[in-house]
Amino acid sequence: MAQFSNLARYLSDSFRVLVPHMPGYGRTPRLGGASDALALGCRRLSDDLQELGVDDCAIVGISGGAYRGLWLALEGRMRVRTLISLAGFADLPLEQRAGLRALAAALRCGVDVSEPATNAMLSPTFAATAEGRAWVTSWLAAIAPEALAEDLEACAACADLRPLLCALPTRVVARAGGADAAMPLARSEELIAAVPHGKFECIPGLGHSQLYEDEAGTIAFIERALKPG
Repeated sequence: MAQFSNLARYLSDSFRVLVPHMPGYGRTPRLGGASDALALGCRRLSDDLQELGVDDCAIVGISGGAYRGLWLALEGRMRVRTLISLAGFADLPLEQRAGLRALAAALRCGVDVSEPATNAMLSPTFAATAEGRAWVTSWLAAIAPEALAEDLEACAACADLRPLLCALPTRVVARAGGADAAMPLARSEELIAAVPHGKFECIPGLGHSQLYEDEAGTIAFIERALKPG
């Protein structure tokens, strides 16, 4: 997506930037619906980073990417100095897990999920625009329905990381939107409450797709979070 490319280009002026493709996305093959697909994907990412010589890093994770960043930090094979969580989570309540499974089932049945996806990914202000709806449609077209279904089911089966976070040395900086229907800000609040070194920022009216709705503000937040201290 263009927003990720813009962020990577911006950060590359000051940092070595790696943009991984998780299973089913980009050039990375699917895991074929493995029951522990989320953990398997994290282990594959960890192996790849080790092969690239990464032993000290900061991670910017969006939604499930923030969960994966927590997993890597807890694994301990590399030092994760800072985790920047955009609409992230460390656990999901039962009703949210059920919703993800229902959406995955709809994708497998060939149902057009563009309307519910738009309402989940964007704030009401952006969801009401033709440009916003087109953006979500392009996002859905960028991944095969089966791959997206597998990713949703993997998130629905995620382990609760919160009990493991009490001794996490990583500094966690979270940003959530007050109008995020896909990942309510309560998930970010729970994450920050579980870590010893956390900071949380809520933006009223902002939806799930922070880099789309507020690219400049989101990049500025990431830049501040990456500064030492």
